[in-house]
Amino acid sequence: MNRYLILFILLCFSSLLKSQSLRIHEQYFIMNYSQVRESMNYGFVFNGPQLQYGRSWQWNKEFVRYQLESQLGIGLLSEKGSCYDFHLSPIHFNFLVNLDRQLGIGPCFISDYNYEFYPDLQAGHGFWFSTYSAGICLDFRKSFTKRILFVKCQSTLFGFTSRTPDDFDALFFDIGFKDAMRDLHKDMRLTAFNAYQVIHIEAGFTSLKTQRIHLSCLVDYKNYRPDPDWTRLDIGIKLTIHSKPGRL
Repeated sequence: MNRYLILFILLCFSSLLKSQSLRIHEQYFIMNYSQVRESMNYGFVFNGPQLQYGRSWQWNKEFVRYQLESQLGIGLLSEKGSCYDFHLSPIHFNFLVNLDRQLGIGPCFISDYNYEFYPDLQAGHGFWFSTYSAGICLDFRKSFTKRILFVKCQSTLFGFTSRTPDDFDALFFDIGFKDAMRDLHKDMRLTAFNAYQVIHIEAGFTSLKTQRIHLSCLVDYKNYRPDPDWTRLDIGIKLTIHSKPGRL
């Protein structure tokens, strides 16, 4: 049932967003330097480049903003051999209340999948961490003479998580898209803030003049604390391409 949660959320939001004016539509590319520590894979820290592509939409009202985003990433990490890394965020949804012209704050929904293979150290078994989480988001903007400083933050508070079991059999496994989707949704459990975190921070400058491209810096930190623990850190540069304003 958990795999249908994203479709349910989309249906709930569609009627809300349908009547809103589409003010911002963006697509972007991210080049990350990624580090992953998988305790079940001898605790080695694998690091290397990761490329992400995503799209985002924003609907503005007088006192609130709705933001919807999705992204896909592929990485090749290394340490004691190679690590093939796959990352998918089907939905990041933010509901921001405008406290003033500079600051917006509100709840958010985050869906996030992480899947890694270590073929040089394991027979091919996949390792994963996935979550459907509720959290809090913040959007701050400060205008200067020619540019606008913006800072965006998201953090989970609680949600459902799935993690590679510590009793997996490294010799017998099934591999493929269907098997990966089954694994990523296996044994979803309600998990509190003190057991895991997914944090996203982005900051940059954009011109006050109409420009379709801008750069920003971002940091993504993810951590699952119960045994077997798992940690991920992504530090990257984001190239955003703005589309012309229109309607949904």
